[in-house]
Amino acid sequence: MPWQVPWQVSVLCHEPTPTVLAPSESAFHDMNKLITANPKTTHPIIDCVFPFEEAKAVFTYLSQVHVGKVVIKL
Repeated sequence: MPWQVPWQVSVLCHEPTPTVLAPSESAFHDMNKLITANPKTTHPIIDCVFPFEEAKAVFTYLSQVHVGKVVIKL
């Protein structure tokens, strides 16, 4: 199985009701150790930013292949 970022929150949009997968507590602690050890180089990768008015389009975008976080700007 390929390595996956364990703390990444994923939204599965192919289901009728999207499901959010939350991280485990140990993955959360591992993430904090990584950030503490490398604070200048450890940061999220933002794939794109959608304005709030286009929030519905985010679900279409997430159903496609993308890398990084998708942000909805308020």
